Formats: sequence, structure tokens, C-alpha cells
Amino acid sequence: MITPFQKYEFFYIALIDDKIENALKNIDSILSKDTKKIEYLRKSQIDFSLICDQSMLDYRGTGKFLLFEPTMNTNQTVFFVNQRDGWSSLLHIYANKYKKRVVKVGFTMNRSIDSAGYFFDYLYYNKEDQFQERCIYLIKDPKWKFYENSEKTVYLSFENPEYYKSKRKLERFNNDIIFEYLNKIGFDVNNPYFFETKKEVIYANYVDKN
Repeated sequence: MITPFQKYEFFYIALIDDKIENALKNIDSILSKDTKKIEYLRKSQIDFSLICDQSMLDYRGTGKFLLFEPTMNTNQTVFFVNQRDGWSSLLHIYANKYKKRVVKVGFTMNRSIDSAGYFFDYLYYNKEDQFQERCIYLIKDPKWKFYENSEKTVYLSFENPEYYKSKRKLERFNNDIIFEYLNKIGFDVNNPYFFETKKEVIYANYVDKN
């Protein structure tokens, strides 16, 4: 199977701390309040080309997404969408409404593209039951810019803030650092076996209602 690291120049994936049955029900509930409808297809295999068959994800057009529960991470759901914003609003609503951790990451496999960037967005509730977001990214606009979402940052336990002090911006944040952080919280997404599942894969088209 071709993984998104082999197929796309840039892409987002989100990791939802919920089993796929709940994720499907909750996402359907959130999107049902919109003016569009969702058409579902269930298959036994993961095929990213059914969501986007070109190397660059769409900015516009018909929204498509897939959900699967990795065999390596049971009771966790991977969300992949064909649009460039990664559907951040949906993921924020999910994490906030259902009090589930959601980690959205963006990988660049071709640094020469105009919209290259590396993204890490960690949505969760803390011990005081307060909704929190930790956001780190490096984006080319047109020069490389590094960003954290707070000047008074409380670093998460798996972060290495020494990276962020590097003079070279491409050493402050990159694919390898994202891999490292994800591994520390239990997601080996760089392993091809991560993209295998024993459950049904959910494919969805987000289309206008008739």
C-alpha cells in the first residue's frame, strides 16, 4: 500500500483519541448541522487515492475524508481529508465538544513547493478540565517562519524546546521532530504498518444536498 508520505507533497493527518465507531458517529453529528450531506463508502483496505489522487491536496472542491483505526493503535482513529486546511474547525469542535484529545500534524515531503510547512496542533483537556491547544509550526511565507501559539508557553512533556532555539529555522521544526513527538505519545506514523487496519475503512464525500 502507498502511504501518504509516498503520495503527497504536503498533507495533514489527525489522530483522534476515540475508537472509529465513535469518531464516525461524532463527526457525522457535527457535519449534519451544515448545508451539505455525507455519502459513505466502507471498504476493507486503505486507499488514499480515493480521497485525493494527485500529489497536491485541494484548496477547494468537494470535501472527501477517510477514517481508519490502525492495528498498531486500537481505539484511536486516523482522520485524513483532501483539503489543505486539514479541516481544523471540525477537529477543534470534536476535541472541545467530546473532550477527546486530537493531534493534527502536517508534513511536507517537498520543501520547494510554495505552501511548504510543518505543523503540530495538540488539542486536549488539562487536569483542571480546561480546554487547551498547543500549536507549533514552521511555514514558508515566502521565507521560513517559526511560530508558537503563546509567549508564556507551558511545554508539553514530550517536547524538546532546545530545538526551537536553533539558528537554522529548518532545524527548529521539521518532519523528524514531528515523528519524534508522535512516537513519544505512542504513534509510529512513519512505520508503513501504521497504515494497516483490521476494521472497516470509512470513505466519505461531503456533497451538496439535493
